[in-house]
Amino acid sequence: MNNPSIPPSEIHYHRWGWSRHLYVGERVSISEAYGQQGGASSLHVHRYKVNSFLVLRGHVCLTGPDGEVIQDLVQGQTFMVSTGIPHRMEFRKDSALHEVYQAVGGWPVDLDDIVREDLGWEPGGDSSRRLG
Repeated sequence: MNNPSIPPSEIHYHRWGWSRHLYVGERVSISEAYGQQGGASSLHVHRYKVNSFLVLRGHVCLTGPDGEVIQDLVQGQTFMVSTGIPHRMEFRKDSALHEVYQAVGGWPVDLDDIVREDLGWEPGGDSSRRLG
């Protein structure tokens, strides 16, 4: 069981920006993330948690496996991605957001519940890189 009173975690650096966990509880975790314009997260899926986004500033486009737009989000907007749905965050502007992960099916929140299909890209990077 995770300790719900832990302080914010260390910063995790990604090709697109950085993130850190603000709260980790048994069934819910909250992270903050900052993405740089032109960068994108990996295309990935979560098996045991629902992923909700709240954009604090900027413009984040959630896209699917073929680059199709799932949802465009700007400041103050939210969106939820269900388990098993492949998605990526593409940063159209420098952006700040909160991500809330909610465990489903009686599972505790697993911070490593992410299956990546590619590595994402840094601002101005090559969007064609795939794992494998």
